[in-house]
Parts: sequence; C-alpha cells; structure tokens
Amino acid sequence: MKTALIIGGGLSGLSTAIHLIKKNITPVIIEASPKAGGRASSHFDKAFSCELDNGQHILMGCYFNALEFLHMIGASENCIYQDNLHADFVDAQGKAIPLDAGNLFYPFNTLNALLQYEAVPIFRRLHCAMFFVKCIMLGRGENPKGKTVANWLTSNGEDDEIQKTLWDFLSIGALNTSPDKADAELFGNMLRQIFLRGNAAQTIILPRYDLSKTFCEPAEEYIKEHDGEILYGERLLSIEHSNGTVKAVVSNKQRYVDFSSVVLALPPQSLQNIEGLPDALRVAASGVSYSSILTLHIQIKTNNLSRPFYGLIDSPVHWVFNHGDYITTVMSNADEYLHMGDEELYGLTKGELKKYLGISSDEMGVCKIIKEKKATFVPTLEQLAKRPALTTELSNLFLAGDWAQNGLPATIEGAILNGKIAAGKID
Repeated sequence: MKTALIIGGGLSGLSTAIHLIKKNITPVIIEASPKAGGRASSHFDKAFSCELDNGQHILMGCYFNALEFLHMIGASENCIYQDNLHADFVDAQGKAIPLDAGNLFYPFNTLNALLQYEAVPIFRRLHCAMFFVKCIMLGRGENPKGKTVANWLTSNGEDDEIQKTLWDFLSIGALNTSPDKADAELFGNMLRQIFLRGNAAQTIILPRYDLSKTFCEPAEEYIKEHDGEILYGERLLSIEHSNGTVKAVVSNKQRYVDFSSVVLALPPQSLQNIEGLPDALRVAASGVSYSSILTLHIQIKTNNLSRPFYGLIDSPVHWVFNHGDYITTVMSNADEYLHMGDEELYGLTKGELKKYLGISSDEMGVCKIIKEKKATFVPTLEQLAKRPALTTELSNLFLAGDWAQNGLPATIEGAILNGKIAAGKID
C-alpha cells in the first residue's frame, strides 16, 4: 500500500488523511505540536477546570465538506443543528432583535427573516429584501468584480445602517476583514453558498463539545483504526528533491524516504523556514497579509443568558457564546485592539457586556485572553490573486490549508475542502 506524508495535523491535514484512507493510501501525519487540530483545537485550563477552545468556531449548513468530514469519522452527533435559520442580535440599548427564518417554505422564510429584522426601519428592510432577490438570488445588480464588499453593497443601495446591522456580521465574521478591504466577489460567492443551496444551508451549526472532542479526537481515532499514523512533536526542516520529485523529507527527528507523495498542510508562516521549498511556494507564503482575532473566555458567576449565542450590533465585540459556567467573546478583524494589555482589553469587553447583555462586572470572574495575530489571510483582491494552487512544480508535492486556492475564505470549510482536494490529486 502507498504511503503519503502529511505535514501538519490541523483540520486540513486531518481531512487529507481521512480522504486518503478512502483511496487505500496510508497517511502519516507529522505534527510539530503535541496535539492535532491547529487553530481548531482546545486545551485544559486549570482556572476554568475544563477544555477551552483556541478560538470559537461555528459551522453553517452550507459547509458540505465539513459535514461530510464529520460523517466520515462518525462525529455528526458532535454538533447541534438548527431546523431553520435563527440568530439573536442585541443593540446598544439591550434590545433583543432576532433574525428568524421561521417555518415558512424556503426561500420565503429567508425573505421573511429580513423583513422582520427590526434592527433597521421597515423601508430599509424592504430594500434589503429587494437586494437579496436581485443580487443574490438572480445574480443581477452591480457587478462585484474588482470592488470591495463595502463598495459593492453601497453601489447596490445598501446604506451604512443596513451594512452595520446585518451584512457586516457576515462579511467580518466569515472574511475576518474590514468590508472596506475584503473582496466583494468572494463575499458574493459566499452569500450564494449560504442562501441559494436550500433551507439547511443557511442554518447555523454549533459544536456540542470543545473543538478537540468535536473534530480532532474522532479523526485521530479513525486514522489510527485504519493503520495511519500521527507523529507529534516533530517539525519539518527540509525537503530534498531532484528531477521534479520530492525524494526525502527531513524532520527534527528523522529522514523519510519511503513515501509516494507529500502534502504540506501548514499555514503560510510555517512554510517560510523550510529548506528546499519550491521558490514559487516560498514567495506565495511570504506575501500573505494577516488579520487577527481576539477571543476572551470569561467565567460567569450567575448566568442569566437564555440563548446559545448573540451578535452585538455596532460593537467591537462581535459575538458572545454561552457555555453555561463561562462565556466566550469574539472580536474579528481585531488588529486595532492588539496593542491593548490584558487588563484594558478585559475592561473594554466588560463594558460592552454590561451595555448589551446587562452582565455586571461583579458577575464576571477569571478571564482567559487568546490573541491570534495571524488568524486568517486578508481576502483582498490582490491577496486572492496570489493564492497558490494545490499542485506545485514538484509532481508529488501538494499543498493544503485554508489559505490555498479554493474560492472560499479562511474557514473550517475551506481547510477541510482543501484537504479533500489535495487527497484527490494523489494517485
């Protein structure tokens, strides 16, 4: 049986391994850290006495490849699924404003959710519904090509208010980039994936457990049950190649020569110091711009929140996730807040939680702050044009990871899809 080396045990590497097993190719994953999952993993925190995620992640019903991945590893029940789209938003006065598709037939339930969304006046909701039909369902209106998200929305009559109260949650949440920078064509494609693939596609899916238990541990078990290997604490140092083929892979522990293919399922910053990397791939990795995410896990003494998550309208804290004994706040596109110390950042977050959700400072306890300075690539038009293909100039060297070319932003779906594509290219 053939063997493929996979460098990197994040979700993209795990996905590559799972799909290679289906092709009767034995995967061997080399992972530098002591556990799998990369940015989508968790760790035990003594102060919280539980596993905390490196960052909060959600899925959507249009994440077909991620859902297939969960099914393949027998972990579909590790998530909580909606029957219909429902999201709870809150304004600065503490007013709850649901975006609820209800039980009408699709796509009328989507239009109904927009028309009932009270964050904006009724006449703006009507315009938003018209934009949805014209630009998303029918593909008409102003062409997004060459525009930023903000410019495209404005050119189609979506004013600052509706952008701030609705579209920004989708664009900043999924693209992790300011609408003034993010590419509108990518955003438009994402909206069609969400809203034009059926009722289930637009629903929100939450992990039932921490990310390691939800994704990584079942994937690890599946790989090992099918004679694959995951080697932890091992870092790639160099690739040796000749005549257009990788001949050897050298880690900090050993030199590998018995393999048919190699897949680099690594973030771009991890590729730059690897010796023997093809020049084109090194250039692509070195030219990536990044956007950050700030996650705060906060203990709550008395939790009176009734919903699993909330979107805070016009707040630097975009999302709040309710875990019972603690909550998790997420600040996407957070570069402007990276300079803050932990105390200042916690103070800012406390103020927003008090204003929007009525949680007093006295009710908040221990706080764990996670700063992902290089959480995702910035999906500008220029950056997207530089995304590398999954094939390389070396015939048996392939690329995975959410930053490689696939027409999607840097999401769990993009990472898992590229693992699947990479596996599909290996004979």
